[in-house]
Amino acid sequence: MRFARSRNNRVARRRTKQSPSMKDLHRALVRALREESRPEKVLASLLRAKLKSKGHKVGKGDEPALRDLANQILENKGRSSRYSTRDQRLSKLAASLEISAEDVRGLTESVGKAVEATIPEVARQLGGSFTQAVHRAAQQNVAASQAHVEYVRLRLRGQWSNAFDWLCVLIGIAEDLHEVVRETYHAGPVAKRTHMLEAQLRLQARACHTTWEVLTLLEFGHPDGALARWRTIHEIACISSFLLEKGEGCAERYLRHEDVDALRAANAFNRAAILSKGRRVSRADMAFLERRVTRLAKRFGEPYRSEYGWASDALGVKAPKFSDVEAAAGLGHARHSYRLASGAIHAGPQTTMYKVGMLAGAEYLMLAGTSSIELDEVGIFTAHALAASTVNLLMARVTLDSLVWSNVVLATRNRVTRMFSCIRRLIDRAAKDQQT
Repeated sequence: MRFARSRNNRVARRRTKQSPSMKDLHRALVRALREESRPEKVLASLLRAKLKSKGHKVGKGDEPALRDLANQILENKGRSSRYSTRDQRLSKLAASLEISAEDVRGLTESVGKAVEATIPEVARQLGGSFTQAVHRAAQQNVAASQAHVEYVRLRLRGQWSNAFDWLCVLIGIAEDLHEVVRETYHAGPVAKRTHMLEAQLRLQARACHTTWEVLTLLEFGHPDGALARWRTIHEIACISSFLLEKGEGCAERYLRHEDVDALRAANAFNRAAILSKGRRVSRADMAFLERRVTRLAKRFGEPYRSEYGWASDALGVKAPKFSDVEAAAGLGHARHSYRLASGAIHAGPQTTMYKVGMLAGAEYLMLAGTSSIELDEVGIFTAHALAASTVNLLMARVTLDSLVWSNVVLATRNRVTRMFSCIRRLIDRAAKDQQT
């Protein structure tokens, strides 16, 4: 950890030298504001206004003469006097022009207003050049950033390789079993295809895909992001277990609920389109979805329209929530971890104070990069959720093969759990030895 942090600091220092800092931007802004708010420039504007108020025409070609008058006034420090300039026309006009002490005292207010009016434009101009400078420096740092990412991956791989490899083995077994069940399912007669097996196949396929995402995030030192993706696998495990317990009718309700979800998404899309003045779902498509959902609601009951309406009949609840499905599936013990994973997705105040991967007692720090700790919990959670969804797929059609392979999956899950736990103990022991 100390070596990784020191290398991060070296990379940061190297980038600081190459990239323009906020101090550079501030200095450039001060220079620009000084140029825009020079006393002679502001006073020349005041003179222009006074001459125009007397009905005289003053053009851009008169700027040098006006600044000459302004410098004379500033040299006299505001004493009431008459001034002249080399420009013959303005000399005649200046003969009747008198700048009083009150006019000079108002100069301070004029300067403040001029600066205030200039800041947005100056900031816009400097922002463009500053952005270009930052982009040029960042492009030079791409290679260093990629090298650092690869270094983190190799370092974590050196620590957690056995656990990562066994989780990869579990994913491979789950994918092979999915392929076998899918081929058997589609090769058989249509009459023997069930909603249960169709739902379990789809859920388990997504669990395999998401587990690869979790493994990738763990390999690159992002346990917080991995936990957020585990949340999806946990939901899959809960729903697949719930469907397996409740039977074929519940599985059919689950699959047909796609139309309800599509209608809810279309309504949300149209509400957003009203605010953004963008494209909307056509009335014909909305009417088509509404007709399909109405038919489903007549068949399965009006509560079917809710978000988890497909589970309302099995749970006996009009508007069930995911927590109801989770508890009915026997996985309510993971509710705390699920809420923690939800925090990794949302932007609640508590989640800004804590992230998975932070050192104990270092909550005052803000983790903005990678971490090599607490990878074990996410890995274990993921192995259990993937194993559950795979076993549920096998149990959708009970055979001798499915029973044997279920034991293989569970044994592999236990192996993954032991590997993650063992490596975590070794890392903790090494940390304690360094402290002593």
